[in-house]
Amino acid sequence: MEAGANRVRIEKRTNGASAPQLIEVWALMTKELEASEEATTVAVLLSVTADAQRSLLDLDESCPRIFKVLPLLDSEFLGTPFVINGSLEVSEDRAIQIGADSAQAERNKRILEWLPALVPELVKCLVQQRVSGFHKLAGLRPVEQADAEWWNELFGKTLERLAKTEMVLTDSGEMARPSQVTFPVGRIDADRQTPAVSVDGVWDLAKQMQSTVPKLELAKDWERTILGWAELGFRLADILDVQSLVERTREAGSLTGLGGLLSSDVEPLEWLCDLLDLIAEADSKENLPAGIVDGILPNQNGEFKRAPEVYRDNGIDDTLKDISEKLGCQTTRASLLENRVWHPSEEASRGSFLENQVQHHKSNDDVIEETVQKLKEPPEGDIEAAQKWVEQSANFLAWLVESKQTNASQTVRRIPLMTLDGWVKPSTEKSACLLLPKGTWPEDMQEYARLFPKKRILSDEYIGALGHQWDGVKQALIEWRICFPQLLDVRSVEERSGAYVMKLARNRASVPVKDAKYRCPDLSYVPFMENEVLGRLTGKPQLAELLLRFALNFLAQADDLWLEEGVAERVDDPQSPVQIWCSEWLGHLKNSKWVPVKVEAEGDTEEEERYQAAAPSQENVTGLVDWGSIKEEKRARARRLLEHLGFQEPELSIRLHSGGDPESEIRARSDLADIFNAVGVEGLPVLLGRVQEQKQTEERIRSNQERGRAVEGIVRQAFISVGFAVETVHTGYDFDAYHSGDAELDSDLGEVKVSTQEDPELHFMVEVKSTATPEARMTRAQARKATENPEHYILCVVSMPPSADDWSDREAVAEAIRIVPSVGGMLEPVFDSVEGADTDDVKLSNKDAVRYCVRDTAWEEHGLTLEKWVSQVVRFARSKDA
Repeated sequence: MEAGANRVRIEKRTNGASAPQLIEVWALMTKELEASEEATTVAVLLSVTADAQRSLLDLDESCPRIFKVLPLLDSEFLGTPFVINGSLEVSEDRAIQIGADSAQAERNKRILEWLPALVPELVKCLVQQRVSGFHKLAGLRPVEQADAEWWNELFGKTLERLAKTEMVLTDSGEMARPSQVTFPVGRIDADRQTPAVSVDGVWDLAKQMQSTVPKLELAKDWERTILGWAELGFRLADILDVQSLVERTREAGSLTGLGGLLSSDVEPLEWLCDLLDLIAEADSKENLPAGIVDGILPNQNGEFKRAPEVYRDNGIDDTLKDISEKLGCQTTRASLLENRVWHPSEEASRGSFLENQVQHHKSNDDVIEETVQKLKEPPEGDIEAAQKWVEQSANFLAWLVESKQTNASQTVRRIPLMTLDGWVKPSTEKSACLLLPKGTWPEDMQEYARLFPKKRILSDEYIGALGHQWDGVKQALIEWRICFPQLLDVRSVEERSGAYVMKLARNRASVPVKDAKYRCPDLSYVPFMENEVLGRLTGKPQLAELLLRFALNFLAQADDLWLEEGVAERVDDPQSPVQIWCSEWLGHLKNSKWVPVKVEAEGDTEEEERYQAAAPSQENVTGLVDWGSIKEEKRARARRLLEHLGFQEPELSIRLHSGGDPESEIRARSDLADIFNAVGVEGLPVLLGRVQEQKQTEERIRSNQERGRAVEGIVRQAFISVGFAVETVHTGYDFDAYHSGDAELDSDLGEVKVSTQEDPELHFMVEVKSTATPEARMTRAQARKATENPEHYILCVVSMPPSADDWSDREAVAEAIRIVPSVGGMLEPVFDSVEGADTDDVKLSNKDAVRYCVRDTAWEEHGLTLEKWVSQVVRFARSKDA
């Protein structure tokens, strides 16, 4: 220094048990004073512990701050954390003169103006001596008494030096200058006098912002120091109060931007919630500036918004938000407050605070209503936009189903649904109004979609849009009575009008009062049949042909109720019942005018065709029936339906059996004429009886063959189950075998050949017979085979008649099987006997034809279960291998 040199003195003074030390820093003023005089001194008192740890002692308020060896009067007003000693000019009562316009006052000022240089030196000394609490030397506050302006100006100069002195022990353990440090302040803003929040909370947030902050245990001291500096008009650039945190957050603009201000291990939203907790804490203590949270409230996209720009989210489902956003509804994630900032179940003060700041909220019901209103206005003309609309409409349906909304059915009825003919709003009535998408119909039924108005068929777009969710939506649409479950269904209606019953009545004249009410049984029906299906056939013979194909090949085959008769009971007169057919669709087909009949009018050109609707008859329906589409197994029911539509024999049989082929039809008519001419009227019943008998025999043979194949499968499985590879071949008897007597029609199901590839000698011929009597009848041809090959011919008896229903149950058939391996030996005495002597196991019968009757003792006493016989065969095969 130009005026002298800085010195340090440490003096130990004993005072009772403690050993305080005085540390002084002084300067010699060589120009004005003798070199040996002490010019200006600043000093602090330290406490020293037993282990020689030293710390700064706080001076209480009553302690004098200015000395001229001894304390000066009333100098405690200065309030400094250190004392000043110097060769000052004082009055008789030991008061210092500063403000007077005198040489003594000027001299005092010059002595005291060493203060800005000495205080930083004292700090450095304490740091070097490792004295704790050295930071308190910066705690200068404004002077409010005499000469305040001069003192405060002097303190300001001191602070300028201190701001550049390394005196802040930071959280990282390093020393820093105050100008390099961020100081947290527990106030809304540093200019407010009242503390609003804990400085520790601000410190936490500041530290996470990668700021250089004092050690946490020093934060409160530095808060008081920095606020004192501010009162002296010396404000550091980096004082961090709540308002400053808000401003920095606001400038970040989003959670992503905020993340750039924070340490990498800090989650931005958690940091922001802590800031909002601080603000909520302050709000409970004092009035906050209006709009303090504006620009720092994150929406659900992470963008910061003002309070009026967002709504509280009262539990809106995420999927519903997705749908709402894609439809462009008002409520989107951009307009909703982030749930983790505020939640309906939030009980902390932040929850109540944010409810006051963000006063509007949205719930599921609100967004549902917005979605419904949006879906009410589907795009017109734009195919791509329409597809997106269908996708979101479908997603909305799926969400209503999966979230199990209470009023889902009513909600869906308020929005249009996409059909094959554009958008259609479901009926507000609780009745189905649409058919399921054509893509859900069986493939062979999809051609019938042309029968129904396009506006009645839900678009296939829903299937593609929903994927695996479609099944749940489909079921819901049916349960909500928006879609019919199928093209053919059954319904119960408590009361029907007489006009309605008349269409179902076997005798229409039996319904005397059209306006009367009738109770009907369950009735089968086809949706939209009466008006929208039949009503659109006029002038469309191809469509009428399709309807008949639908009725003959599907309705007549799939529906059983149309074959039944029921009773419609008159409500006001139960004694006047009406016999009806239990099918609405049959009634409509029988009694409505729907057949397009071509009419000619005078003046019509060849290109013009006029049609009128007529009731069905053999004459006008014949040309519309696709006779070739009626397969043989469907002819019986098709015949009955066509009879309802006015067809008669023999025309109906000729048409059905010729299958629409003109040549076959001509040949059938010619053959019928030949038969009639050959046998005459009297011979027709006999011929018919023989034909029917042969047909029954053929059916029995077919049935026997099927059952024989079932036994073959059971035998094969029995061998496979024990690990024995076999080849089994079923050989069924044909008509000639039964007719020649080589097989029994009532019992023989055929033969099963069993052989192994490994051993050609190991093979069996298994004769399969079904019987419900105490004997199994064998023909002479079968007995010869058995006696000629006794080791390889096996009798398999299934103890149930061929007509038994249990044949569909493989387990029941397997249990009923008994194997007679020794049947050849049993038959031999009887077969070779000239006289035909019976034995205990076999008797000979000559009634109608020679039959060898194997008694039930043969299989009940000597027979084996299938399982035992198979195990015997396997053991035999393996013993040969060994």
